[in-house]
Amino acid sequence: MRLYLRTIVASSLLLTWRRARRDVSLVIVWTVLLTVAAGLAVVAPRFILDTVDAGAPAAVAAAGARADLISTTDVGASKSNRAPTVPPTEVAALADTLRENLPPGYSGAYRATTVTVLGPRSVIDAGVVTDSDTALDVRVSMLTPEFESGIRVVEGTVPTDSVPAPNEPLPLVLSSAAASASGLSVGEEFILPASDLGVEVPVPAVVAAIVDAVDEDSPLWIDLRGIWTAPTREYRGDNLVTVIPLATTAVVDRLSGIYSDPFVGTYRIQLDPTVFTGDLIAQVSEEERLISSNGGEFTGSIPYSIVVSQSFSDALEGFAEQARAAGAQLSLIIAGMLGVAASVLVLTSRLLVLRRRPELIL
Repeated sequence: MRLYLRTIVASSLLLTWRRARRDVSLVIVWTVLLTVAAGLAVVAPRFILDTVDAGAPAAVAAAGARADLISTTDVGASKSNRAPTVPPTEVAALADTLRENLPPGYSGAYRATTVTVLGPRSVIDAGVVTDSDTALDVRVSMLTPEFESGIRVVEGTVPTDSVPAPNEPLPLVLSSAAASASGLSVGEEFILPASDLGVEVPVPAVVAAIVDAVDEDSPLWIDLRGIWTAPTREYRGDNLVTVIPLATTAVVDRLSGIYSDPFVGTYRIQLDPTVFTGDLIAQVSEEERLISSNGGEFTGSIPYSIVVSQSFSDALEGFAEQARAAGAQLSLIIAGMLGVAASVLVLTSRLLVLRRRPELIL
């Protein structure tokens, strides 16, 4: 039985080879077309995905800061008349906690966290600090270690984080632009009016140092717009200059206990565009929607109120539509190529059958 089967197989192969030699050109064409069709069927899905993925890093990079995950919370000393706030000394620890709580997609694309703490507004009327018609719009920002590494001293000395004595003026650091626009110089004292439930509390302050940024375009300063330019706008007939002094953690803690409104902490989580694919964009968009709607594990274990803004999915919404359109177009092109290949295969097979019809009838 085994010998009989072996004989049938051998004779079939021999007969096939002899017939193929007589139609070698058609057989070659048929084989090439079959190989191409099979290759397209196998490679096409991967090719479509790779084409979409190739555009993902550029799309995230083009979104820029809109692709960041931004969380805000109140920062300040504990006061009985407001909700629990993050103590200034725990701002960095909260940044680490948020980093650890990131869902898988965000965690895989994580690049850095920028923390900005900005205080309530205080307006110093024109003529109070200088004799000019320039009023000052002052919002104190906390001097974090990252900020300190991003500045260079022009004049004076950046204060340490020691707690100022009750009778000492609070040391503040000004940018060169703010010092020039306000007329303030190193060592000069002035009164910062801190609003406590509508009542202005005079807080003595002193200019400890004047600094410039190492790189004004650094992502460090993205949430402190105007700190290095001190822009001016009109206010009650006077010029109002934006002044954003930098202050140590101890000074922010002291000031936050005076202001009735807390400081605002902004945690900006930046992502690495180079690791993104089409699937990762979809995953991060979904994770952002969940985080911004209910916080989930990202903020669930944190005892402070945190607001997460939704920007990534909005910024990358165009990419999803473009990816779907590109996938559809490529699919149509490949389907057309496969259709042509299948038609030619059918015609070639039919031609082979017709040419060998007499022998098949026998």
